[in-house]
Amino acid sequence: MVIMSFLVSIVNATLALVGGMFFFGLTRMLLPFFYSIPLLSIIFRPLTAHFLKGSWTVSLPFHHVNLVARSFILSFSTVLVWELTDNLFDRVIIEVSVDPPLRGIVFTL
Repeated sequence: MVIMSFLVSIVNATLALVGGMFFFGLTRMLLPFFYSIPLLSIIFRPLTAHFLKGSWTVSLPFHHVNLVARSFILSFSTVLVWELTDNLFDRVIIEVSVDPPLRGIVFTL
């Protein structure tokens, strides 16, 4: 139970971190395209101009290894607690079965 939860947590945390990094890189690469559209440029520039400053998008995770490691640990611990409590409730807590509703009873106001 614990080993399976541990493995599921590692896989989920890794996929979430890689997916988030991919999405961030993709949106950062597409920002210059959005700036070329006149109306979107006016809306996006005050909110996203600071994302264009800095190193290349591909090498950015290597400059912030500490942030990537902390993100992985936070994601892993969150998913591990979720999996352990889910397994605990599945094995320890007894589910109450509900009888089917009675037929013929009509509630009126």
